[in-house]
Amino acid sequence: EVAQRLVARADLVLVNKMDDQIHHLGLDRETLDAVHKKTILLQLKAHQGEKASARSNWSGYDPALQGKVGLMTRFGPPGCPNFHGVASCVDYLTGYMATFSGIAALYSREERQSKSGDWAGTSLAVCASLTQLTLQRREPP
Repeated sequence: EVAQRLVARADLVLVNKMDDQIHHLGLDRETLDAVHKKTILLQLKAHQGEKASARSNWSGYDPALQGKVGLMTRFGPPGCPNFHGVASCVDYLTGYMATFSGIAALYSREERQSKSGDWAGTSLAVCASLTQLTLQRREPP
C-alpha cells in the first residue's frame, strides 16, 4: 500500500530486484499501469543481457561479474587474476548507465507525448562487459 501511494505520484520507479521480487512487491508493469500508467520502471539486475535468458534472474556482485567477463585477467600477475580497483568499477558504471536509461526513458515518453509508462534497465553483466571496451584494442596494463 505504501509503495502504491508513492507510485501514484512517481515518474520513475527504480528497483534493484529480480522479476519475481518486483511482482511480489506490486511493482511489476501491470500493477504500475493500474496505479499510475505513465510511471517508468527502471530495473537493475545482475545478469540480464540484451535478451532474457536462464540467468536473467540470478543474483550477482561486482567482483563476481568482473571475474565472469574476464576483467580480472587484465590485472594482477599472469595466472593470478585480481579484483580491479578498491572502488567497485562495475557498480559505479551500472549506476551511471541506470541514470542514463532513466533519463532517456523519461525524455522518450515526453517526446512521444505518451500517456503510458515504459521499462528501462541495465545490469552488472552489461556494465562489466562495457568496462573492457577501451581495453579491446590495447595490451593489458
